[in-house]
Amino acid sequence: MDALWREIFKMTFADQENCAQLWSEHLDRLARRAELLNAMQIRQLHFVNKEKGTDLKVGLSSLARWVSGRKQTASGVEVCLNIPTFEVFTTPDWRQTSGTVGLTRPAMINGSLVEGLRLRFEQGEIVEVQAERNGAAYEALIGTDATARRLGEVALVGVDSPIFQSGRVFQHTLYDENAACHIATGMAYTVGIEDGDQLPGERLDEIGFNRKAKTHQDVMISDETTSVRADGRLILEQGRWVGELA
Repeated sequence: MDALWREIFKMTFADQENCAQLWSEHLDRLARRAELLNAMQIRQLHFVNKEKGTDLKVGLSSLARWVSGRKQTASGVEVCLNIPTFEVFTTPDWRQTSGTVGLTRPAMINGSLVEGLRLRFEQGEIVEVQAERNGAAYEALIGTDATARRLGEVALVGVDSPIFQSGRVFQHTLYDENAACHIATGMAYTVGIEDGDQLPGERLDEIGFNRKAKTHQDVMISDETTSVRADGRLILEQGRWVGELA
């Protein structure tokens, strides 16, 4: 328990006197990263990790927008949606997902720890599941309905994250998702689409927004041997942000 609290204090900057200032600076970096990614107008992300057998392509619509953990309330107050947060994320066009991906961390699914999970996508849907342990729990999850086999989120996280640097697996999504790039099957978020909360359902369907889903499950897909390209341009190499994105 003491070790857990030490890690939580470290990942939330609570072990330092200027904690609030550090969070403000950190949120600035994440917001700047999201701005740079939006300026790139990315249409496809390509994840590669030979050790895990990952060769995954995730397509984005022209309305996709990258988002970080900072949000402004209706009264103009800036807040942080989650502490800790080290991700920038967006909403994919689920129809444009293809290839294979091997998880870099186990996933806790309805109380079962799923280990060694590998997925294969064709035409936007999971068509094959392999796992070293408790694969049936994941298959049951994505069998909930048709939308559960499709992507609703894709997020980028660098190995500079203190959660990754801890070397620990917390077996809790809200910690582990901030240690690695991740994808989520199921419900998509309108916040990752330009004016998404104002678009009718028919328009969301046109851009491959995975709506009407009952589930949303993140799984982690990167480590220090992962590279990510955006429309062919390298943005993460060996898990680290490249160039201006660093």
